[in-house]
Amino acid sequence: MHLFDKVILLQCKSKTFIKRLTERQDNAFGKDPSVQQQVLGWYEEFEKDLIDEGATVVNTEGSTEQTIKKILNEI
Repeated sequence: MHLFDKVILLQCKSKTFIKRLTERQDNAFGKDPSVQQQVLGWYEEFEKDLIDEGATVVNTEGSTEQTIKKILNEI
């Protein structure tokens, strides 16, 4: 992370993360429940590491427009 001025972590609840994987129309990856659990484990570890390193967290539970506004407020 030291190569960047700022790192933004787009964060959501586990339930939302799985829902988004399941509902994607353009990619079959992540549809299988066992794969979802594996990906969720990676995400949780990745998320913790980024937060520990000082990433700025942006909650993505809202609409795309709300998320974009939050990101723009952080940069």
